[in-house]
Amino acid sequence: MASRGCPGEGLDKRFLGFIVCPTQRLLSYKSKKEPRWLISRTKKLVKPFFDYAETLRRLGKKPPSMEYEAKDEVWYKEFVSFGLAWPPYIVLQGGQPGERWRFYLGWRKDPNWGGFIAPAAQFKRKKSSPLHNGY
Repeated sequence: MASRGCPGEGLDKRFLGFIVCPTQRLLSYKSKKEPRWLISRTKKLVKPFFDYAETLRRLGKKPPSMEYEAKDEVWYKEFVSFGLAWPPYIVLQGGQPGERWRFYLGWRKDPNWGGFIAPAAQFKRKKSSPLHNGY
């Protein structure tokens, strides 16, 4: 499939790309600044995720990029479960290990592209880790 010229376009497909890509080219912008959280709530991702990450490491595969800490033999990492940020962006993430879901909408910070991409929206159920920093 030919590239539509979307900002930060990878292997993902844009829904209604013939409309979304020109809109994203118009509204997206490059910036080194991080989003400013107006409201954010975090949750802890506990040991079952890290068992999964360790299994991937042993198989020689790269686990999801999440730093983790050991405290009293309980492995955890905090992630943003709800957040409202500026530029306008909302994220909701939840579920149990192995059955996670996430929703986001707004100007999403894309570190690979080096800026904020808008409009960005996603609802996804997946078995991997959440967006630990919320974007």
